[in-house]
This record gives sequence, C-alpha cells and structure tokens, in this order.
Amino acid sequence: MKTKQLFFVGLIGVLAIAPLAAQSEVLEMHSEDEGIMDAVASHDDLSRFHEILTEYDGDAVNEDRSLAIFAPHDDVLEDVAVDELSEGEIAELFNRHSASGLASTTSVEWIDWFATSDGEQVSVERDDESILLNGSVAVLEAIEVSNGYLYVISETL
Repeated sequence: MKTKQLFFVGLIGVLAIAPLAAQSEVLEMHSEDEGIMDAVASHDDLSRFHEILTEYDGDAVNEDRSLAIFAPHDDVLEDVAVDELSEGEIAELFNRHSASGLASTTSVEWIDWFATSDGEQVSVERDDESILLNGSVAVLEAIEVSNGYLYVISETL
C-alpha cells in the first residue's frame, strides 16, 4: 500500500513540475558578472542603446541594485540620432525601457505583466517558442547581470 502511495505522490510531483520545466526552455538565460551598463556596452547588438544609456547616466544604471532594462536591438534604433535628443527625450526612452520591482528580480518568463519606470503596464505572453511583450515585442535574448536583467528586444516598447 505504501508503495502505491509513494508512486502516486511522485507522479503528482512530476506532473506539477513538468509544465514549469517545459516553460523554462522558452527563454535561454545566461549570466554575466558585470552590471547592466557593462553588459550593454559589451553586447554587439546594443551600441545604439548604449549611447542612450551613456547620455542618460550610465553610472546611475550600474548603481541601481534592482533594475531590468529592455534594450531595443540596434536595427530598431538605427534612425535615432542620439546626439539630437533632448535630456527629456533620453529620460523618456530610458524610463519606457526600464523597470524595477518584480521584473528586475525575476525573469519575465515567470511573470504576467510589469510596470516600466514611467508607469506603463507591459503584458508578458508566452508560448512554446517565444516571449512577447505587449503582444508584439519579442524578447530576443535575456542576460542576468549583477544588478538585475538585460533583455534584448525586437522593437521599442
């Protein structure tokens, strides 16, 4: 009798964990020992966003201990003339593409929504192959850094 009970308890445990294991394969996460600013600076596809962060105040980004940055891929920002943006426009871009709270301490693949630093709510949708923000912005890459998460995204938020 005990063997049957142990079998069923084990089976229930496997069935409860299996969906989580399958879901975790959606987003390949890799870790960096560096902070967000350094990770953006060293990423081959984020040179344009790095310019924006540098203008915003990259040191402040590295000092924040709980931050998620959603960095649009260079192709998305190729027409943005960073040197022509006002301080207000740079702050607006940063605040729209950053978040604190749960999104900065937990991978977005495990949450249903988060609020950006400017207060906009962003939905998170998952399927077997991708994670979409607001139904259309794909998360292309996720990097866990020493002070949060860096996400490379397919469009601006």
